[in-house]
Amino acid sequence: MSVVETATNTVTVTVGAFPRGVAMTPNGEYAHVTNSHSNDTVVSVIDTTTNTVIGDPIPVGANPQGVAITPERHPRLRHQQR
Repeated sequence: MSVVETATNTVTVTVGAFPRGVAMTPNGEYAHVTNSHSNDTVVSVIDTTTNTVIGDPIPVGANPQGVAITPERHPRLRHQQR
């Protein structure tokens, strides 16, 4: 997944080899992106105010496909069974 600055048409953030899902926190401050690849089964967190990835990607196990954020700001993942 890439974040594009539409005013300049430039990529400001890129995460993961195979992004599958994205969810925003209720206040829009963070985007959580699932990445599903044999060497890249993680969630990346993007600070939307600075367009930067926060910390290291979070390992989440095999084949994350989707993500949702609860009202309490907790991410919930959906994994595809193989």
